[in-house]
Order: sequence, then structure tokens, then C-alpha cells
Amino acid sequence: MPKKLGVGVVGVGVFGEQHAKVYSQLEHVRLIGVADLNETRCAQVAKTFGAKAFGDYNELVARADIDLVAVCTPDDAHLHPVLAALSAGKHVFVEKPFATSVADCTKMASAAELAGRKLTVGQILRFDPRYHVAREAVARGDVGEIVHLTVRRNNQMASADRLGGRTSVLFFLGIHDLDFMNWCVGSKLQRVYCESTRRVLDNADDTYLALVRYENGVIASLEASWVLPRGYGKLEAEAEIVCTNGTVFVDGSANAVRVATSGPVNHPDVTYGPEVAGLSYGALRHQLTHFVDCIRFGGEPLVSPAEAAQAVAGICAMERSLKTGAPVYLGRKPK
Repeated sequence: MPKKLGVGVVGVGVFGEQHAKVYSQLEHVRLIGVADLNETRCAQVAKTFGAKAFGDYNELVARADIDLVAVCTPDDAHLHPVLAALSAGKHVFVEKPFATSVADCTKMASAAELAGRKLTVGQILRFDPRYHVAREAVARGDVGEIVHLTVRRNNQMASADRLGGRTSVLFFLGIHDLDFMNWCVGSKLQRVYCESTRRVLDNADDTYLALVRYENGVIASLEASWVLPRGYGKLEAEAEIVCTNGTVFVDGSANAVRVATSGPVNHPDVTYGPEVAGLSYGALRHQLTHFVDCIRFGGEPLVSPAEAAQAVAGICAMERSLKTGAPVYLGRKPK
């Protein structure tokens, strides 16, 4: 019987806990341990999923029975645990965004190449059947060549309550759709221009609009915000790809199930990590299973470090555009 892959999860916040849950259920995986600075939280998650708790991720990644490390720390705290895991000879799954700087992306990608280990990033829209099917229709040429794209992702103010100050709308939401656009277009980013406003939140900009041009001439617009009312109950998202011979539209909103009571209307998740008969299903499980299979059978992950880094470069360029009030070029300027 083939050896099960030993997995460790670094960072067990909301999403890190979901990782631990899925890994604890996968057939060819054994969840060895979880690490977090919050000792109480770490112990709780470890007990729930039958793993060991570690206050220092270095102790976890150094274990001989660990083959794969999932890094689910805050956006700006990916670099050091990823480098530690790669240095210890482990394969690494790191949650999106890859990093909050292109320099950190480069360091991690180089370390993975030097170590000869697989490294991928959790750009989960590639595993969302709605977005995946849309991209495949474009890739097959069903609708001709892309002319322009429009993507939008608007979340509730409750997300800002929980995450404001730790991340931005662009890195929390926008990077999902920028990676999707990059994946569809298949060309390098040439130029971005971004505007933002602060109309609802007191401590951060709450709405961002960006215009993007690719080196192959495709243009796109990206909208991201967390201004929906706290009782709204769901995320609003969509994508439209206009092509030379047709269009592809994605309704990415979480509206398949609606639960209405005397309180706010709730739209339970049925796409990314719904629980059915005690087991997690959906895009997250598919994504993690895919990476486990890449390690077991020698395949290449659907999201490469270079692709994830391009999304980070685009978001960083948008942030520079906000500061300068001018377009930012990432690729060659047109003559």
C-alpha cells in the first residue's frame, strides 16, 4: 500500500481550519500537525482533527513524516514559513495571495526550484466549476478570440469588520478575478490603472475599479468592494468575456440556496466548502486533492508560481496607480 502523504498546516484561522478539515478527510493524506501563534486556537483545531499542535511552525515543517506543508498565514506573512518548508524539503501549498510583493514571490519560486519541490498557490476560482467551464469554453475557441472582459466581486461590510487593516480589498477579493482574467487571456499584463473611493468605511478605501490592458491587446475592467450591507447574506460576483464570435457569462454569486428567517437572509456556501454527511466537498477539496495527486503522480499544478506572481504583480501595480494617479506599465509600452 502506498505511503500516505504527511501534511502540516501553518496558520489555522478561518481558512487554515478548512484546510485542516479537508486534509483530515482525504484518502491518501494523513494530517500530522497544525501550527499557529495562538496556542488556544491551535490546540482546539488540532484536537478537532486528530493532529498535533505546534506553537512554532519550524518544529512542524522539520518533522521527517511531513511531506506537504499548507501555509495559511495572513497575506503578508507567507514568505518565512514557505521558505522554511522548502528548505526542509517539503512540497508547499500557499494560500492566495502568493505574497504582497513581487520580490517575495520571486524568493519563494526560486527556493522551490532550488529545492526541487512543488509549489502552488490557492487561486481557487480555477477549481470553481463555473469559472473553470467558462475558461475552457474560451480556451477551446468556442466563442472566438477575447476582445474584452468585465469582472466584479462585491462582499459585505462584515468582511471589512473582520479583515480591515490586515489586508486590502484588492488582495482579498480582486486577486481572485485578476488571476481568472490572466488565465483566460493567456498574455502578460501590459498596463493597469486603478481608482478607489471611501464612501462607507472609516478606516480604509472600500471600492476599487481598475482598467487592465494585456500585451496581446485585450482590455478588461475589474471591480472589487466590501460595501454590501452587513445583513446582505452573500457575495455578489460575475464575469463576462466578450469574444469575436460570442460571449461567456459567469454568475459567481452565492445564491443557489437561500435561508430566510426573521433575521438577515442567509445564502449558505454550496460551492467552495459545503459539508455533506460530515465530509467537506466543493472547490477547496478539489483544489487540495489536485495538488496531492500532483505530488503522488508527478503532475504539474494547475496554478504555477509564475502565474500566481503575475496576479500579485498586477495588484501591486494597481496599488501604485492609486498612489500616483497614473497608469502603471508592467510590460512593454506601445510605440
